[in-house]
Amino acid sequence: LVGYLGRFVPEKGFPLLLEAVERLAGFGGTRPFHVAAFGSHDYFREYRKRIDERDLGRWVTLHRFVKDVRPVLPQFGLVVVPSLW
Repeated sequence: LVGYLGRFVPEKGFPLLLEAVERLAGFGGTRPFHVAAFGSHDYFREYRKRIDERDLGRWVTLHRFVKDVRPVLPQFGLVVVPSLW
């Protein structure tokens, strides 16, 4: 399970993460993975639409912002921070 914790905005690199997921999914034979993305809803609808249009729903799940991430952190095998700045 891959975790993303941050705002759903371009400068935080979420579109870059979606591109990476799409590439990995396209390779085939990749070890099973899933991205659980937790964030504020700035571009939530736009990213949900992009996920749906590119059929990435089995690899990415969007979750709304949570105040306390301590309960979810131990579930992640990896946390990604694709922030552009």
